Amino acid sequence: MVDSLKYEIMNNVAYVSIDLIPYSPLNNELYKELAFVMMEIDRDDDVNVAVISIENDKIFDSKEKIRRIINFNENRSINPSQISNYAYRVIKKMTKPVLGAINGLAIGGVFELALSCDLLICSDRAKFAFPEVNLAILPSGGGTQRLQQIVGQSKAKELLYFGTMIDAQKAMEINLVNSVVPYEQLMRTTKEWAEKLAKKTIHGGKY
Repeated sequence: MVDSLKYEIMNNVAYVSIDLIPYSPLNNELYKELAFVMMEIDRDDDVNVAVISIENDKIFDSKEKIRRIINFNENRSINPSQISNYAYRVIKKMTKPVLGAINGLAIGGVFELALSCDLLICSDRAKFAFPEVNLAILPSGGGTQRLQQIVGQSKAKELLYFGTMIDAQKAMEINLVNSVVPYEQLMRTTKEWAEKLAKKTIHGGKY
């Protein structure tokens, strides 16, 4: 398992933790491992709910750092392989609810990963954006469609056309996230939600 991805099961909840190196994007190795882990979770009858937590609290301050975070390459496309898209699809097709916990910066691939979750809880430090549009690049992992489904066509267009970064409170206002909590309470609140949901969830009954 890659060092930045941790996985454990407690009280019928699978916790998948992604701790990103500052200013670094999600990479193919991590996407492969994430897809594998989520499929294992979906097959595990002892797991009723999955939690994906993402720790990435470093802000960017230059186009070069944006390029690094969104995996910019010479062909002006984001990660041309289909590995990231596959990981997102695995999460969306899971038969068990998936909670996302965002503790900091969610841009590019991290934002797309967050949009793949069924429910989102974020800390008051969280920020969301697709800054790649400012470099004439569109999100390539289905984020445009999922964003529209969650916040509506008009607000999705605004975020995608302008590459606007929004904070946690704004994300709550537009129904992008389900709850905003203080930074130090994020994982405690997420655990409470997950364990409560695990008691109600029947395997295979997500949809």
